[in-house]
Amino acid sequence: MRKRAFVLIVFLFVSGTAVADDKPPPRATNATNVLFDTVAALLRSSEPVQCAWGAHLAASLPLVRAHDVRSALVRLLDKHAYKEHWDDRSVAAAAWDALIRLRLVVNPDKLLTHLEHWSAQAIILLARDRDASRLQLRSALKKGLRGADWMAVIAALVDGRDPKVADALLWGLRLKLVVDVVPAENMAIGASGGDGSERPKLRVLHSAGGRNAWPPFVDYALTDAGAAGDELLVAGRQPIHFRRVPSVRHAAQRVRITPSAPQHRFRLRMLEGLMGRAPGAMWLKAEMHLRHPWTTEEAYVAAVQGRWRRIQGAHHSMLKALVLDRLLTGAEASRQRVRLRVKPEWFGTGERKFPVVEEPR
Repeated sequence: MRKRAFVLIVFLFVSGTAVADDKPPPRATNATNVLFDTVAALLRSSEPVQCAWGAHLAASLPLVRAHDVRSALVRLLDKHAYKEHWDDRSVAAAAWDALIRLRLVVNPDKLLTHLEHWSAQAIILLARDRDASRLQLRSALKKGLRGADWMAVIAALVDGRDPKVADALLWGLRLKLVVDVVPAENMAIGASGGDGSERPKLRVLHSAGGRNAWPPFVDYALTDAGAAGDELLVAGRQPIHFRRVPSVRHAAQRVRITPSAPQHRFRLRMLEGLMGRAPGAMWLKAEMHLRHPWTTEEAYVAAVQGRWRRIQGAHHSMLKALVLDRLLTGAEASRQRVRLRVKPEWFGTGERKFPVVEEPR
């Protein structure tokens, strides 16, 4: 109890003397030195709760002394970030929070090893230092990332016009052709579909429980739809932000934000940005529509294959431009093809079956 009381007293003392993060002093003051000495002593402790408080207080250090605790914070990650016990997760979360808030640089190879358990935190630090972390960001694409985590890595590589990112964007690209089939005598009947986007949803998984003497548990999440209080991570055609989210210490507290943009639309948007095209300038869309008056099955197949050929032509032009810009090799381009899903929708009365349309050769 004495140690816990000591930590809380120290916290109350230093919180009143720390200088704001956005206005670091030109040199260390006496108050800064007092705070640094306290943080250093806590980070050296053998007790996880003391280490967690040390990392938590380290985030209040002015930049003039922030680099002096970087190695200690990284050591905490080495010791605790790979473990699943609540105490270890609390220490690791506090260390990540301090590294991010102090904008410290961490070895990118080391960050890559944390993608499985601390993906958002590791990606934030990799993307901030993306010029030096290009190889590690490429490797991250092979780690099975999903959602906004994957989007953030792609956006960071596109921002640096990385020549390897185009192939990764194209391989997963799936397009959809919605065929609005209407009776020939009534071409006015149609459907206006939405863009398929969703409002971002915040999901926090946690269980009830008190924090005891531990510092606040903070998690991070990446998002392609920034809100008030979020911090910009990657600018560009599709900005990526990250959010600092107070959470709880117990159980598997992970924060995820559902992406607002469908992945295939995001892929095309990134390709446009990579090629320097204006938004919407490419003829290819993630979802395209064809309105067709129904007469016969043969006419339906011919109409769909005709639009498919146009899509193939636009796809070929895009590949050619990427090769000319040295963003794609000839060998990579030769392996690409249009992956198109045809979805017929009938706007007449009754039911109607449509023939399967094969890819035109």
